[in-house]
Amino acid sequence: MPLCPPAVLLVLLMALVPLTAQAAQFEGHAEHSLPFGRRVPESAALRVARTTAWLEALDRATDALSAASLVQWGAGETSDRQALTSAVFTPTVGSTSHASQISVQVRLATPQRTVEDRLRKMLHEREMLALRAEMLKLEKEKAEEARRLIKRAAALRRAPAKEDRIVLLAAQLEALWLLGITLPQREGGHWRDPQAALPVLQQAASLDPKYAPLHYLRGELLLQLDRPQDALASFDRALALNPELAGALYARGLAHLRLQLPTLAERDLTAALARDASHAAWWRARGALHMIRREIGPMCEDFAQACARGDCEGLAVARERGVCLAKK
Repeated sequence: MPLCPPAVLLVLLMALVPLTAQAAQFEGHAEHSLPFGRRVPESAALRVARTTAWLEALDRATDALSAASLVQWGAGETSDRQALTSAVFTPTVGSTSHASQISVQVRLATPQRTVEDRLRKMLHEREMLALRAEMLKLEKEKAEEARRLIKRAAALRRAPAKEDRIVLLAAQLEALWLLGITLPQREGGHWRDPQAALPVLQQAASLDPKYAPLHYLRGELLLQLDRPQDALASFDRALALNPELAGALYARGLAHLRLQLPTLAERDLTAALARDASHAAWWRARGALHMIRREIGPMCEDFAQACARGDCEGLAVARERGVCLAKK
């Protein structure tokens, strides 16, 4: 039987229910248990079980926020949807230990800020969204390997266990966890409380010193705390590990500017834009460098590029000074 007009209206209204309302009714929960003992430290088993429970809860949360709803916000791929969901919900953790078995419970609850607000901000932070997707991929791979090794160590009591590998994987998962719970403090390249976030990322970097984003984001914090020389060392470390990290190139350019090294700053800003030309702030920063050098043509071009991407402040300042005027 075809839908009558009132029924059609009801369906349309239901489709327009805000994402906030969907999430407000949802609270994801997952639990995972793992053995520990002589070959498997309890702390390592806890870290692996916590990540496993987090990923399971996240899968359920992503399903609860329907694919159609997330697609309307620009998240088409499954990895994008999970990355967005990981930014929306706040995890809380509980654990119990009994008879060489640890059980970890992770609950995802809707934060005080609306889901729509968080999604809107995250979709303007494509670099951080890509980072979250990368983190989830790493968590899945490392947790799967660690669980396999832990279960083998528990089953083959007399066989040599790869406890060093288990401990390493658990440390890397801890580093990713610390980064994940710290990232919500960052919005638009600005950290709300850099003094509080810095020791957390320092700890994460010590646990997984080969993960480039930890050094990059630590450098951001140091730069915001007006420690450009220390920040530069962190950016150098990040780019030695991953030369294609565009955000680190941009941030290192700012550090060079702060240290009055304009040639190095221009090199980094140009390299960052060559890798990702979508950021208005990056064009504006290079335009400001050209302004300092009184390079009018390149300055106007960069400010125009920034304005085309939504940041017209640099262009407005230049026009107030009688340059970069619109052609008649």
